[in-house]
Amino acid sequence: MAERRTCKHCLQGFHPRPQNPDQQYCSERACQRARKRHWQQQKLLADADYRANQRADQRSWAENHPDY
Repeated sequence: MAERRTCKHCLQGFHPRPQNPDQQYCSERACQRARKRHWQQQKLLADADYRANQRADQRSWAENHPDY
């Protein structure tokens, strides 16, 4: 079995999945949400196309939901 690691979010120990040897977050729902949030923040900082697409999607949603 793989070595035990500490989750970057909840700080609990876990065994990484064999399919993902670089796993840094455990499989708890809150930890996976934190992982996704971190990825999205980094992607927004680094990728101008991703940033433009997100901005266009937000603008489109706001136009389609004026009463929200």
